[in-house]
Amino acid sequence: MASSDFDTYGNLLVKQVGIDAPSGVKFHDPDDDTKTITLKASGLGAGNVDVSLPTQAGALLNASSSLNGARLTSGSVATASLSDDCVTAAKIDIASAADIGAGGASGDSMLISDADDSNNVKRITITQLSSLVGGDSLPSATDAQMLISSGANNFQSQTLGGDVTVNASGSVTVANASISAAKLASNSVTNVKVDSAAAIEFSKLENLPSAQILVGSATNKANARAMSGDCSINNSGAVTIANNAITNAKVSATPADSIAGSKILPNFAARKVETTSDMQVGGSSAFYIGAENVDGSWRIIKSGSDLVMQVRASGTWSTRSTITA
Repeated sequence: MASSDFDTYGNLLVKQVGIDAPSGVKFHDPDDDTKTITLKASGLGAGNVDVSLPTQAGALLNASSSLNGARLTSGSVATASLSDDCVTAAKIDIASAADIGAGGASGDSMLISDADDSNNVKRITITQLSSLVGGDSLPSATDAQMLISSGANNFQSQTLGGDVTVNASGSVTVANASISAAKLASNSVTNVKVDSAAAIEFSKLENLPSAQILVGSATNKANARAMSGDCSINNSGAVTIANNAITNAKVSATPADSIAGSKILPNFAARKVETTSDMQVGGSSAFYIGAENVDGSWRIIKSGSDLVMQVRASGTWSTRSTITA
């Protein structure tokens, strides 16, 4: 069929219609020919588009039609067009809303679900919310007081007392001597919880029997024990070495650790002196056979380069022999 225009103000019934863009099909208002709606296709891009019309009589859009926000202009959907309960909480973007700022004013509102009215959404102001939670009936309080339940679902202002106190800035103080063993849970105080500078006094430790000391046991635990063996200790800390405790086996055989002569009494009584090394007498000293203050005793002295043997008689040492150098 040749291309031509067909105009009519009546009904046009066709089985198939081909729309040639950009002309489209124009619909006139039946009561005013100057008002028209044109149905046309434009900007199809790379392919064909199928648009299914609703099968129910009435508006072009019905409950089964789909729209997205990008195709809705601001204010195009009126409140009356929304069915009840159609917008769920999951579809409401609260995170993108502006922050209320420093604090809500008493007239600010929020939405709540009213359980007494079929969970219908209601508006409530901050003033009303404060009244519901007891904001207008909270008890007055002075500095460092706390709100404590009275046991009847009411709050009372009370000053914290007993073993612990608190000030207006929230700093808590434990009363002196208030922590007893009965008030501590088992193993609740560990080493890491004690300040290294706590300087806990010895009087706070368990009693230690007089003159006993703490000794580590085989299980690495401190036990009170009395010092015994070669030494003992009293409660003032003085240590006493037991008589006859220092035996030959307990004296070092190393020359550097040997006992100095000044530490040995001159009187060896009936014991003899034995040595496997040299015996030395100082240059101005004497070697006595007998006693230096007893008549009849002998001594050997060094006089210059000579060796002199003397005997004591009537309290005086007399030379008896001289070995010259």
